[in-house]
Amino acid sequence: MKNFLVHCFGLPKCAVLTVLVLAVIGLARVPGWTGTHPETPATEVAEIRFKPLPDGSEMVSIHLDGFHAPEIFSMNSESPRVVCDFPELRLSPSVLSRYEFSGSLLRSVRVAGHRSPAPKVRVVLDLVRDVSIDVSPFFFQKERIFALTLQRSGTTEP
Repeated sequence: MKNFLVHCFGLPKCAVLTVLVLAVIGLARVPGWTGTHPETPATEVAEIRFKPLPDGSEMVSIHLDGFHAPEIFSMNSESPRVVCDFPELRLSPSVLSRYEFSGSLLRSVRVAGHRSPAPKVRVVLDLVRDVSIDVSPFFFQKERIFALTLQRSGTTEP
């Protein structure tokens, strides 16, 4: 059986990968983010969308009501996944707790609000097994969208 491998920010990691996307330091490398402090901080996760892209990659977009840098990590297990924690945010009532997708890299997205030990919204991307995947985060400041692009490792963007 092929080992599962997730690459975040172009750095391969096996087993448990912890990548913290921190305000200026982490997001300075995220395309679409200008490096300036946004005026409106987010308070809510408003919507989750999935989009297969023409090059075979897949994008999950997390629509916010302002700017918020999540903490991102991945888990290598029988059910590989990427987790995005949004501390201090709440869920819009329109956001579902589970989204099923028929992607070649993404199986589903689970969303939950947690109150303790500290309030946060957790978004979990359940990935297909036995595939090496590159994960690239983007924040589109004007649109207030945090997105993760999933692409098979070893493929290049056009």
